[in-house]
Amino acid sequence: MEFDAFTGGVEPGGLNSREQIKILICFLMDQIKYDFTPENITNILTSQALANYFEITQSLAELEKNQNIVLQKGTCHLSPSGSAIAQRLVSNIPFTVRERALRAAEIEKVMAKRAKDNKITIQKDTDGGYFVHISMYDQEKEFFNLSIKVFDRDQAETIKSNFIQNPTDVYISNLKTLLHYNPEEKE
Repeated sequence: MEFDAFTGGVEPGGLNSREQIKILICFLMDQIKYDFTPENITNILTSQALANYFEITQSLAELEKNQNIVLQKGTCHLSPSGSAIAQRLVSNIPFTVRERALRAAEIEKVMAKRAKDNKITIQKDTDGGYFVHISMYDQEKEFFNLSIKVFDRDQAETIKSNFIQNPTDVYISNLKTLLHYNPEEKE
């Protein structure tokens, strides 16, 4: 396999061939049955320093051009030829790289689902500061809504990031506080 990929930002043991990157993308999509966006796939591979950002985007474009993946409504879908690539050529990818990528893909899948089920917007206030608006949905029905004003954009982004990490904790802690629920108190 030709080492033709730029490796800036790639840790030792990462991928240095565009062919390997394309195989790994097909493998991930074949193993993790989820409608990832190109951004999700890029996040998966860059979060583990397995491939260079620009090489990933180029590989995705080539896979789409060759109809190994199909982009529909902003999400990637593996074609039968892409699935065949994943199954036949996966042995060209080191086992540890595959395992790291699969773990990262599972995390990205959870985060993508949370982002889809929870709407978070940041709005600059005319009086200064920022509002963070959080809404949680269950089957497209809103069941939780919270707005909070913070001092600056960094605080707003921190709240957004922390909420996406674990929205259930935010919901439960608000319910406990508002309902004065303490399981250790005995009545």
